[in-house]
Amino acid sequence: MDLLNPEVVHAASMEDLFWQHALTPAEVTLTLEQLFLAIDTHPDVGKLGLTIDIIDRSNDATFNLRIEFNNFIHCQMRTHILRTLDDQSPLKNRDAYETVPGFLIECNSTGLTLRHVPKTREMLRTLKRAFATSGMAPFEDAVWRFDDIAPIDRLFAAINVTLPPSYHFRNMPDLYPRMYAELGSWLRLTGDIPASEVPYYALRELGRIKNNEYQALPTDIIEAIDKLTYIKETPHLAIKGSNRGKMAYTENRRKGAADTQSVMKPGKYLRRVLKDNVSDQKLKEMVAEMQSHAKHDVRIVTTPGEAADVYMNGPNSCMSHGEERFDRTFDLDDDWRHPIEALFWPDGSGDIHLVYVEVQNRPAARALIHTKNRAYPCVYASDWAPGARETLEAWLDENGYRQASDALDGARIPRIELRNGTILCPYIDTHNRGVEVHNDHLVIDGPHEAEYSAGFIDPDGVIADCLCQRCEERVDEDETTYIEREGIDVCQSCLDDYVWALTDDGVELVREDDCEMIDGSHIYGGVEFGYVHDSASDYDLERAGLCRVERTGEIMDKDGCTQTDDGEWVEDDEIRDTHTAPSPNLPVYEDYIRVDTDDVHRTEDCVWMADHNEWWWDQDRAIGDEYTIEHVQNYQVATEVEDNADAA
Repeated sequence: MDLLNPEVVHAASMEDLFWQHALTPAEVTLTLEQLFLAIDTHPDVGKLGLTIDIIDRSNDATFNLRIEFNNFIHCQMRTHILRTLDDQSPLKNRDAYETVPGFLIECNSTGLTLRHVPKTREMLRTLKRAFATSGMAPFEDAVWRFDDIAPIDRLFAAINVTLPPSYHFRNMPDLYPRMYAELGSWLRLTGDIPASEVPYYALRELGRIKNNEYQALPTDIIEAIDKLTYIKETPHLAIKGSNRGKMAYTENRRKGAADTQSVMKPGKYLRRVLKDNVSDQKLKEMVAEMQSHAKHDVRIVTTPGEAADVYMNGPNSCMSHGEERFDRTFDLDDDWRHPIEALFWPDGSGDIHLVYVEVQNRPAARALIHTKNRAYPCVYASDWAPGARETLEAWLDENGYRQASDALDGARIPRIELRNGTILCPYIDTHNRGVEVHNDHLVIDGPHEAEYSAGFIDPDGVIADCLCQRCEERVDEDETTYIEREGIDVCQSCLDDYVWALTDDGVELVREDDCEMIDGSHIYGGVEFGYVHDSASDYDLERAGLCRVERTGEIMDKDGCTQTDDGEWVEDDEIRDTHTAPSPNLPVYEDYIRVDTDDVHRTEDCVWMADHNEWWWDQDRAIGDEYTIEHVQNYQVATEVEDNADAA
């Protein structure tokens, strides 16, 4: 097996990995022989008493053997023992036998321990034979103790699916090549799940459920699924993005080894694994239970450090950044402080709390609440966990909190001095409420406002006197522009989103997103514009010297267009002249004709007067006994009818 390939290891069964890493009878024999030799060749060691402990770990698969000297062996004696050992002795090369969390074979100044010794018949016979032939009374007297150990018959996995094991082996460091011998703690002699059927990746998946990295299924649904199927596939509720509410599971060993989960609708998955053992009605009830079970707990934070962690690891906002943005918020002790810490007292006694919903060990939705006002300014939620917002808003409603833009007004918060005479302060929702500055505290809703990218206020600085009503930033009044159509003042940055456009009320500054760009610039009412607002009608266009061409839908100058008898506008370049003869390729429904009366009609409404000066007429003039109308390819031709009397 390629131990450097995680996919190969994870695809193996627990039994395969255990046997490949467990102690062998040959290794145990060599270890004990070297120990006996060290004791026999050192005169002082033999005088010391020995204690032999067999620690049955009660897992039916392994036990620990501890051989300990009753007195402390000083360094010189230990050095002598190590010199006596062969260079290949496991006692001398301990690092090669390390495992997690201790050693398979450990030798220290007071004795020797063999860990995770398999309870095979061969291993027990090996130990009895080695002890019986040691020539040392303490070992010979301990031979009978191996008779009390029941040997392994067949290995089963000791996994309780409702209380899955923690998964210790997330990494596979080269320092621990024998680490999988500890799988013995999950193996036993009797049971109902053969260890050879349990893939190693199942421990990873079950561990994620136990550690709340996955959303577990309700217990009664877990119990309804075949135990081995549950262990192999580890179904759980998906809570990320568009897969939220679906069933995530490990489809096969290949995907399990690659750490790839598949998703399926809950009803379809349960029908797949339960087959005909569940009715349609029961299936619907199980699906409904899972959907309600997918809700997440709401947590409450009252201290500054916890609040900073939630902001930096949770939903995106101007305050969710770290030191890379707020690089000037160092306190007088030179400790970096996140601006949001200014809303929380160190002992958690303030009136402002932070409530949030955690999904997959990450804050997915959050809101500040004012416990005295029973109000909150707004909810921030991540797109990847859409249910988090609903959960948090439901909690706020159930606990009597209302949404209000001035929710945090009046709250007393700590004054945290920063270097250079500034004071820690975040952007305070909504519309940046600002603070009043007092000697030992601040009060929300005051003249001093922190920029969203700064995180502090300067009490001695110049306070901006105007609010941009688009981005809610404070700026000087002479740096704003009044948008008459919306009735708001905007800063120079937000002004970039506005253009001069023709509207239903003349030419105004409006948002570019609500406009159509036209070719060139035009002047109307003394104001130059290059856009047409969605509110402008055809009448407004014509009043400004513009028209919308029927064929292309483009807005053009009226001077280059003509209006047809049907009221449609046509570019002059698209109109055929009165005397221009028809051609086979003449488009019937796109070209227009300027007839002999100088009016413009669609080609389909005209006729070519073939023997009457060869020009185009309005077809209404060619109706009657004098002319015969003939359809030729894609146009009409009028021929004058001869007078029969004259012919005679």
